[in-house]
Amino acid sequence: MAEYDQDNVKFIRALVKISSALYDIDEMKKNKKFKYALKKDVSEWHEWSEEYIKEPMSVFGDTDANALMTLIQIFDDYSHKIHIKDEFNTRLNLFLAKIASARWDLIQLEVDNKSKMSLLIKNIEILTSKGYFKSYTDYIDPYGKGFTDIVESMNKVGNTIIVGTEENNL
Repeated sequence: MAEYDQDNVKFIRALVKISSALYDIDEMKKNKKFKYALKKDVSEWHEWSEEYIKEPMSVFGDTDANALMTLIQIFDDYSHKIHIKDEFNTRLNLFLAKIASARWDLIQLEVDNKSKMSLLIKNIEILTSKGYFKSYTDYIDPYGKGFTDIVESMNKVGNTIIVGTEENNL
């Protein structure tokens, strides 16, 4: 397996989370609650981000397809571990958590690389700042867990399980 520097690992991690988030959007589109401004904004973001990550995901997939599929599966598996009210609320929270966690990864990049990713960071921030997401991200379940806990879990998983190794200093 190829060696990856810390910025590459963080970048790959962010792309994998975004890729997994795109799957959540595909699932949300099947629900009748996916409408109005939410539908418009998320669909536009889906199209833009899919195009933005296509090339680097393809390069990583060509380099190490097994690692890529393993990483995608790690974040896709959250849909089997988390349930928030109903399928739509779950998917929407997972989508938002994955892109928030991807943003966190991108912000951790070295200054030069972070500036290259500033457009992606900004587009994540613009989308997640929409007021209609607040009721979803503010929800706390009966066990006291909510959106922030999901993001923190994804950040932690991303920091410990990446490219088949344990990374302790990311």
